[in-house]
Amino acid sequence: MRLSNILNDLNNQPEFSGKLLLKGGTAINLLVFDLPRLSVDLDLDFSKNVSKEDMLAEREQINKALDSYFQQNGYRKTERSNFTLDSLSLHYNTVTGSGDKIKLDINYHNRSHIFKPEVKSIEFPFIRENKTSFVVNYVNPIELFAGKIKAFYERCKPRDIYDLFSLASSDILTSKEERDLLRKSIVFYSSLGNPENKDMLKADPKQSIENVTFTEIRQQLLPMMHTNSGKYPMQEINDKVADFVSSLMKLEPSEELYLSNFYAGKYKPDLLFSDKEILNNIQDHPIIIRTQQQITDSIFSDSIKKNDFARIAGLKDEGYIPSPKIIDELKGSAPAPTMIAVQKIFGLPSDAPELSNIKLAQSDNVGLGKDKSNDLKI
Repeated sequence: MRLSNILNDLNNQPEFSGKLLLKGGTAINLLVFDLPRLSVDLDLDFSKNVSKEDMLAEREQINKALDSYFQQNGYRKTERSNFTLDSLSLHYNTVTGSGDKIKLDINYHNRSHIFKPEVKSIEFPFIRENKTSFVVNYVNPIELFAGKIKAFYERCKPRDIYDLFSLASSDILTSKEERDLLRKSIVFYSSLGNPENKDMLKADPKQSIENVTFTEIRQQLLPMMHTNSGKYPMQEINDKVADFVSSLMKLEPSEELYLSNFYAGKYKPDLLFSDKEILNNIQDHPIIIRTQQQITDSIFSDSIKKNDFARIAGLKDEGYIPSPKIIDELKGSAPAPTMIAVQKIFGLPSDAPELSNIKLAQSDNVGLGKDKSNDLKI
């Protein structure tokens, strides 16, 4: 009841309407399937593909409106937030007087969505206004399940297996075109956020599933299922999900090439998608920008250690600018002549704090530009 009221208000009150998209297990349960898996979490993405500055302004407004909303509705908020995510726990007292909570996560970094969001009216009998339905904005189902399958590869929890069993058993996303877009979206999502996990999609789905014990299923999944959902046929579910994921994730050469380019510091989304609107949506994805910076910083650092100035110059020609963080890390270990060469190649100012202890020769009169390496507009 409380979950439905909050979801209704986040989608219909003017302070929030059109700004937040439901995703994750609750979206799958409520909007894609009539699943017997309960959830007390609301996972949301900020919906506007805007600049960092505009996002921060909107984020501040949303947080102020949320604080007012929580106070008016009797919730006590605890919060764990960072530059990417506002993770809120909404504490309340039940009718019996015991304490409980609803978790609300809003991701502001994943705001450049592949596909246009969906809008759906859902039936729910418990909302305050006694309506029979309300409208919810949510992530496109292809993208929704791409995120779910990425989560399956990253963590393989019982709830991931069960949700994918429901997908594999349904008539949702069954056409070749839909399956191709789903796989490409999974490949894209796999490249978001973790530059160290480039082989994630090479994991054997069957082995990942077999590592999940029935004890974990009994503790983490079964309490979240309706009592009338029947027995849990573990082996049948495991086999079906393993076959489904293995069949789906046979990558095409262009998808393999996207990944190899990406982890070499070259972002080429046109290897995955040809639709101009999609490419425009994800060209400047904030998480892509940050992940690419981390990857190229690592390549740059390795090149410095190897004195590979040809590769360093190549990075510069590709548009790379070393971040102040990586320069600061290197200045204590790389020889001064090496850092002077880096300064010349990238046009770093001689008075930059990261290079303040490196003195250029008096005869060096090369014009140096402003260091913008920390100006990530994400």
